[in-house]
Amino acid sequence: PIGYLAALRSYLEKKGLGNHQAKVALCLDISLSMRPHYQSGKVQALAERVLALGTRFDDDGEIDVFLFGAKAHQYGSMNIENFRTLVPDVLARYELELGTYYGKAMRLIREFYFGSASPRSAPLRSDQPVYVMFVTDGAPMDERDTTEQVMSSAFEPLFWEFMAIGRVTRSASGSLGAGDRLAKYKQPSGNGEFAFLEGLDD
Repeated sequence: PIGYLAALRSYLEKKGLGNHQAKVALCLDISLSMRPHYQSGKVQALAERVLALGTRFDDDGEIDVFLFGAKAHQYGSMNIENFRTLVPDVLARYELELGTYYGKAMRLIREFYFGSASPRSAPLRSDQPVYVMFVTDGAPMDERDTTEQVMSSAFEPLFWEFMAIGRVTRSASGSLGAGDRLAKYKQPSGNGEFAFLEGLDD
């Protein structure tokens, strides 16, 4: 997590976005298969680094947190006061769910920030761009709805950063990697469970 988020921070600064303001959100997979990543501390470590990155250009120092599995949930916000207990609180309030539905979470996020998740075909103007770090360990069960949400949100000031947690074949820099790590997923098309996620990211 440290290497990837550091690279992302560097990228933003190189693009002149180091001082840019945007609303930052973290969307976490709470499907049952995520259990080992919560238990090992990987998700908590990621959340802490997201907060460090997000406060660089977030508009109020609060990171909105959303959860998804079989359903989508608006958890609340993470800030400097409560970030250390994010994962224990999530696990205490929500059971891990049987299902991985990206579209439901994306719909909830679009409704939360823009008041609607209806299909769009024209740009939506807003004074507040939104940057969402979308973390999952598997392919969605609602590919059609997910694709529709991505297509509609392309007309909104909304950026999805799809991130895979688990075993991947490449690191964020594109070099070969091994073992259990977190990175922006760039696996060759059609290979592995994250082929659909790669397609969304592209």
